[in-house]
Amino acid sequence: MPDSQPQPLGQDEKDCLLRVVSDLSILPDDRQELLHWAFVKSTIISEISEAKQAFGWVDKELKKYLLIDIFAYLDTNNGRSRKGKIIASDHFKELCREFTDDEISSLRKDANRESHKTEEEIKKEIVEVESDIKQNEEIQISEDSNDRNEKTTSRSNDEKPDQDEDDPHRMKMKESLRKAKRVATGLLVAMAAMFIAHYFFIPEYLGHGIVMAFTAAAMIGGLADWYAVTALFRQPLYIPEEKIKIPHTAIIPKRKDEIGKELANFVKDKILVKDVVEEQLRHSDLTHLVGEWLQDEANAKRLDRDFSEIIKWFRSTDSSELLGGFKRILTEKIAQRIPANKALAAIIDVLASGNNTQVIIDELTQFGLHQIEGNREAILNFIRKNIKKEGGWFKKMMRSIGEKIGFGITDENIDAIYTEIESKCKQLLREIRNDQEHPVRIEFNNRLRSWHEKLINDKSVAKKSDHLLGEFLRNETVQDFFQSLWEKTRDALYAELMDESSDIRRSIEREIQNIGKKLSGDANLRKSLNNWLGEFITKIVVNHSDQISKAISDTIKKWDPKTTAESIELQIGRDLQWIRINGTVVGGLIGILIYLLTGFHH
Repeated sequence: MPDSQPQPLGQDEKDCLLRVVSDLSILPDDRQELLHWAFVKSTIISEISEAKQAFGWVDKELKKYLLIDIFAYLDTNNGRSRKGKIIASDHFKELCREFTDDEISSLRKDANRESHKTEEEIKKEIVEVESDIKQNEEIQISEDSNDRNEKTTSRSNDEKPDQDEDDPHRMKMKESLRKAKRVATGLLVAMAAMFIAHYFFIPEYLGHGIVMAFTAAAMIGGLADWYAVTALFRQPLYIPEEKIKIPHTAIIPKRKDEIGKELANFVKDKILVKDVVEEQLRHSDLTHLVGEWLQDEANAKRLDRDFSEIIKWFRSTDSSELLGGFKRILTEKIAQRIPANKALAAIIDVLASGNNTQVIIDELTQFGLHQIEGNREAILNFIRKNIKKEGGWFKKMMRSIGEKIGFGITDENIDAIYTEIESKCKQLLREIRNDQEHPVRIEFNNRLRSWHEKLINDKSVAKKSDHLLGEFLRNETVQDFFQSLWEKTRDALYAELMDESSDIRRSIEREIQNIGKKLSGDANLRKSLNNWLGEFITKIVVNHSDQISKAISDTIKKWDPKTTAESIELQIGRDLQWIRINGTVVGGLIGILIYLLTGFHH
C-alpha cells in the first residue's frame, strides 16, 4: 500500500473516472464541473486499489468523497432532468451500494455544508489542492518520466487480459484475429521457406523457375500488404516513434481526430438529413417496439425500480428548497394565471345548471330540520345562559322577538317562546322542501345567477376575487396545509414504493405492461403515435444535427489513440489479414505471369 502522502491519479484512473462521470451528466459543462470536484477530492486520498470495474479501483473512503461531491452537485443544480439521469445511473447506484441509509443521510448533510461554502473558501481550497497536484506531478515527471512510460505500457498490457476476461465477445474477436494473423504470416513464411529451399538446396527441374518466380513474387506481395495493414494501426515491428519515426505509419492513431471530424460531417450531411430520417422512421414501427419492450415483465420491473430510486432520493434529500419553490408557484404563478372570478363563476354555473340547485336546497332544508330536532336541549341551555347577561346583544334580540310574538321573555316562558320559534322554523323549512316553486327557492336561484353575471362582467368583482384568491394562497395556514400534504404524500408513497410486494408497486408494473399491450394491439393508436413521433424525432434530429455531429467529433477526440486503433483493428483486422493472404497469392500468380512472359520473349 502507498504511504500517507497524497498520491495523484494516474492517467488510466483519470480516464476511468472520466468515462464514469460522462454517464452522470448530459452537458459537457456540468460534466467538467463534477469531474473537477471529483479530481480535487480523489487526489487527497491515497489508498486506491487495482481497476476491476467502473468504481472497483476506488476504496470506500474515496467513494464517500465522490458521493459527497455528487450530492453537493445535485443540491446546487436546478435541472430536474439532469438530476433524474444521475439518480437512475447504474454508476450512481454502484457508488451508493456500499453505504447504509444512515451513512447516505450523513453524506447528504456533509454535501449540504459543502455546497454552502463561501466563494472565497471554495476558490482557496481549489487553488491549494491544484497547487499540490501540480507540484506532485512535476516531481514525478522530472524524476522518472521514462520509467513511468514503461510502467504504463506494462500495466496496460497486464490489465488488458483482465478486461478481456470480463468480455467474452472481445476475447472471441481477439482469438479470431490471432488465428487470421497466424494464417497470413504462416503463408508468408511458407513462401520464404520454399524460395530459400529452391535457391540453395533443390536442384533445377522442369518447373523450378516457375516455383522460384511464384515464391519470390508472393513474398514481395505478402510483405507489402503486411506493411500496409500494419501501418494503419502502428509502426511496423513495434518500432518506438521516439527512436525512429517512419512517415505515413500509425495512420489511425495519428489522424484519429481528423477521422472523427470527417465521420461526424458524413453523419451530418448524409444521415441526419430530413429525407433519410423520415425514410428510416417510416419503415420502423417505433410504437410497436416500445410496446413489446414494455410488455416484458422484467422491463416493467426495471422501470418501476428506477422510479422508486428517484422517490427514495427525493425523500432523503433536503426538500426545503423544493418546498420553497412549490410555495412560490402556489402564491405567484397560480394566483397570476388562474382568474379567480372565472373559476368561481364556473362553480356557480355548475351549481345552477340542471336540477343541482333544487337538490342542494333539499339537502339544506333536511339538514336544518335534523339539527333543530336533535339539538333542542342544547339550544335551550344556550338561551338560558345568555338571557341572563345584562346589556348583551342576545338578550336584546330575544326581547325584540318577545315583543313581536306578544309577550315578554322570562326564565319561566323561555321554553314556550322557543317552542313557538321552533315550530315556525320547521314549518318554513318543510314548506321550502315540499314546494319546488317556493319563493325562497326562486330567490336562491336568482341570487346565484346574479353572482354569476357579476363575476363574469363586473371588473371590480373580478379584481376582488383575484385579491381574495391571492390572500387565501398566501395564508400561512393554507401553505402549512400544503406542506403537510406534500410531506405525508411523499412519506406514504415512499413506504409503498420501497415494498416490492405492495399494491402500488404491482399496480405500476401492471399498468406499464398494459400500456405496452395497448401500444402493440391498437393499430390506430400506433399509427397516430408513430406519425407524431416521426415528426417530433425528425424535427429534433434535423434541428440539432450540428450539435450531434459536434458531439461525435468531440467524443472521438477524447478517445485514447492507441485504444482506438486496437478497437478498430479488432473489428476489421480479420478482413485485413485476408488482404495479406490475397496479396501473397496474387503476387505469386503475377510472378508466374511475368516469368512466362519474359521467358517467351527470350
